[in-house]
Amino acid sequence: MTYQRRRRGAVLAAVTAGVLSAAVLPGQHAAGAPRAAAAGHEVFTSDGRWFPPDGVTEYTVYVWGSGGSGGGGGGGGGGGGGEAANILTAREGYGGAGGAGGDGGGGGGSGAFTQCTFTALSLIQLGGLDTLLRGVGVTVGAARPGGDGGTGGRGGNSGGGLAGDNGSGGGRGTAGETGEGRASGLSVLRIPLLASARGGGGGRSGSGGDNGGGGYEDGAIRANAGETPAAGGAGGDASTGLLDFCSDFSSTAGTAGGPGTTGSGSAAPGTTYLGSFGGAAGSGGTGAATAARTLTLADGTQYTVPAGTGAGGSGAGGGGGGAGGNGGIAATNPSANGDAGASGATGSAPGQGLVVIAWSAQGQQS
Repeated sequence: MTYQRRRRGAVLAAVTAGVLSAAVLPGQHAAGAPRAAAAGHEVFTSDGRWFPPDGVTEYTVYVWGSGGSGGGGGGGGGGGGGEAANILTAREGYGGAGGAGGDGGGGGGSGAFTQCTFTALSLIQLGGLDTLLRGVGVTVGAARPGGDGGTGGRGGNSGGGLAGDNGSGGGRGTAGETGEGRASGLSVLRIPLLASARGGGGGRSGSGGDNGGGGYEDGAIRANAGETPAAGGAGGDASTGLLDFCSDFSSTAGTAGGPGTTGSGSAAPGTTYLGSFGGAAGSGGTGAATAARTLTLADGTQYTVPAGTGAGGSGAGGGGGGAGGNGGIAATNPSANGDAGASGATGSAPGQGLVVIAWSAQGQQS
C-alpha cells in the first residue's frame, strides 16, 4: 500500500519559527480543520521508511524483534593414537582412547513484542523537519545466521620404535560460535527513540570435546564428558523507556531458548590392542517458539502474524569424538593413528522481526 507524502508547507514555516507547539499537524488544513483520512495499515518485513498519510493524527505501531540464532555445536575431541608393539618383549601395544563428543549449542531466545500508540505531534516534537522531509526510519530485525560449529580435534599419532613408543593424545575440539538477535523499531534523526522491540539472545556455543589419551602400557586415559551444558539465549527484554512518547503502551519480553546437552566421554580403553570408541555428541537446544496470534489492528483489520516471527533458532549438535587408534601387534601390524573428531554443526537461523503501523479513519469523509 503506497501513500503520498503529506502537505508540509505550513509545518515547515512553524518549525522554522521554532513554534512546534503551534505547528500545523499532518492531516490538518492551515485553518485547523481536520482532513478526511481512510483507515489503513502498512506491513514492513524489511528496513524502510514510513511517511504518515494525509489526514491522520494518531497511529499504532506493532513491533516484533527477531529471535536469537542458535549456537554452534562444539567439535568432538580427537582419539588418541595406539601404542606401538614392543618387538623386544613380544608385547602388543595398547589402543588409544577415543575423544569425547562435543557439546550441543543452546537454542536462541524469542524476540520481544511492543505496541505503542502515538500522535503526529509527538513525531514533530521528536524529529522536526527531518520527520517531515524524510519520514520515519523503520528497522526490522533481520534473521542472523546461526553460530558456526567448532572444529573437531585432530587424531593422535601412533607410537613407533622397537620398544613400543606411546601414542600421542588427540586434539581437543574447539567451541562453536554464539548466536545473536536483532531489534526492530522506529527511529527519527537516525536515533532509535520510538517504539522498539529487542531481539532474542543467541544460544551459547557448545564446548569442544575432551581429547582421548594415547595408548601406553598402563592403558590410555579416557576422555571426560562435558560438564556444563551450553545455555539457551535469553528472551528479548521488554521495552520500558517509551511512556513519554506513547499514549498507550505495552511490551512483552521474549522467552529463553533451551540449553544444549553435553557430549559423553569416550568408552574406557582396555588393556588390549583395541582402541576405544569416541563419545557421542551432545544435542542442540530448542529455540524459543512464538505462539500463533491474530491481532485486531487500529484500522479494524484482523491481522495474523506470520508463523515463526521472532522465534529463536535451534542450537546445533556437537561433533562426535574420534575413535582411538589400535595398538600394534607385531612389526607387520603396526599401531594406528587416532581418528579426528567430527566438527560441530551450525546453529539454525531464527525468525525475523516485523513492524506493522496502523491507523483508524479520521475526519469527515466527503
